[in-house]
Amino acid sequence: MAKVFISYSSKDDQFVKRLSTDLLKHQVPVWLDAYELSIGDSLPDIIFQGIDDCPFILVVFSAIYKKSPWTSREFEAVLEKEQRDKKKYLIPVRIDEHPLPSEIEERIRVNLSANYDSEMRKLVRFFKSEHINISSIPISERQIVFNFKSPVEVDVLLLKNLLFDLHKNPESEIGRKQLFFTNLGMIDEVFGIARQRMDKWTGDIALSLQFERHSLKIESLIDDMHRGILIILNQYKNYNHIELLSTSIFWFLKAIMGSIYAYILIYTDPEETLRFGLRREDLAFSPFGYDETFKKFYSVNEHASLIVFNDTNHFVFWADKALSEVREISKYGKLPFAEMVFGDLVYKYFIPQNVFVSLFNDKVPLMNLFQKYMISNN
Repeated sequence: MAKVFISYSSKDDQFVKRLSTDLLKHQVPVWLDAYELSIGDSLPDIIFQGIDDCPFILVVFSAIYKKSPWTSREFEAVLEKEQRDKKKYLIPVRIDEHPLPSEIEERIRVNLSANYDSEMRKLVRFFKSEHINISSIPISERQIVFNFKSPVEVDVLLLKNLLFDLHKNPESEIGRKQLFFTNLGMIDEVFGIARQRMDKWTGDIALSLQFERHSLKIESLIDDMHRGILIILNQYKNYNHIELLSTSIFWFLKAIMGSIYAYILIYTDPEETLRFGLRREDLAFSPFGYDETFKKFYSVNEHASLIVFNDTNHFVFWADKALSEVREISKYGKLPFAEMVFGDLVYKYFIPQNVFVSLFNDKVPLMNLFQKYMISNN
């Protein structure tokens, strides 16, 4: 199981997230602590076993890399492996102008600080020439990474690569522990801001109770997100609809993540969350009910469908264009955005019009499945 180990300082994690995602896009499997370690694992055991198992180790050098005792230990472990095996495993990656350590200063390095795209292409070609490819790893043993380019929009290319391999290997089954979402940590960070603000409003008991209910709902939505993805990946792998399914996953995640942030942003100041790239008007499901929210959401895709069922499985509402949605929604007193997020509607799912047509024509009952799935969760 050949992977590329990435050694880095935690202070460079944003850069490394980009690096690892770009390698995964090009079908280069990575060994990254965020994808390999679980609560309760022995950190040294897992890390040093990873270094020992991987045929190549990318060491991401910056001004702070060797200042950390832990990354210094990783660096020494790689050098010891090279000395023991009489082979070169370490590939230096520079991300700033800080000089390389004397032990490896004469090695050819990848300088991602100078020309990222060009150097990345060289790196990918090198790994391809060494036959480092994610297809060599059984699907049931892969880390399935959902990389968010924004707080609510996932990178579709990674999904397409996975769906293509799944269709070729329909006997494979993906488990929950294989799923990784790159920005779930940001949810916790933004929620922490909301919690701090709520701690100052201790006198408002009703608001405090609402906050706790919403806190539980957020965890429920995160659980729904995992389970919904597993439904699509495992139950639709036999269908050769890579474009269709990747787009459906995109909108499903956008809806769920939008709902999560919509809850949190009730309790935060807009200025506090703007640095995270969060704006109320960009959320898929906003609790504020403005027509402009609809228009901005739909501007991502000109034609889209909204299908809503209530808690008795009764078809309530359908619209195929943004303007008709804005006009028609006023007829339903219980269907502003706030009700769709916080009310008693149990099925909420945006899906692009071309996907809806494909589902209908190809008789793939994805909409029915999501309807049953969401109802069963409430």
